[in-house]
Amino acid sequence: MAEDHFENAAQFEPSAAEQVSFQKQQLTNQRNETLFCRYWKPKGSPRAAVMLMHGYAEHLRWYHEVGVQLANEGFIAFGHDHIGHGRSGGDRVILDNVEDMVDDIIKHADIVCDHYPDIPLFFVGHSMGGLVAFLSALRRPPRLKGVVLNGPFLQLGKDVRSPVRRFAARILGRLLPTVQVCVIFLDAAAFLFFEP
Repeated sequence: MAEDHFENAAQFEPSAAEQVSFQKQQLTNQRNETLFCRYWKPKGSPRAAVMLMHGYAEHLRWYHEVGVQLANEGFIAFGHDHIGHGRSGGDRVILDNVEDMVDDIIKHADIVCDHYPDIPLFFVGHSMGGLVAFLSALRRPPRLKGVVLNGPFLQLGKDVRSPVRRFAARILGRLLPTVQVCVIFLDAAAFLFFEP
């Protein structure tokens, strides 16, 4: 297990005054990888389910306050750290196939929807999570009633879309997926990439 980069960080647990049940658990996806999941449940019966999807090099702990607020408003909020992110398994921030992430979203949403069969489902995604939410919505989960995209990664900028750059990125990504392209000072960036 990686060292705890959050040893002295503030803890974001709901206060006793808030009527939220917060739970963590793990799921295993179809590729036998572990997904670290979070659930924020309201005091009473939820009126809808909201699945949160984080961006690249993030983790769902960043969305804790959003989950608390949604639960305080009567929604069950839930999600998981994408493979290679946070406490989920996989090589850190290496994505082989975005469709694998979509499969994970659909499976997790189905599990929650089976537990709450009479409420609608909404997806909320930021950046890469916006792309995953969008692609997941295209599969038309039966109870999905809406999608909120916050700064979604839906298209590469024109300066990186040239055929030569795309070809080079594809080849380098396959041959050298972990090659260092810049130095990141871990102490300054630990809060971005690691989740205790």
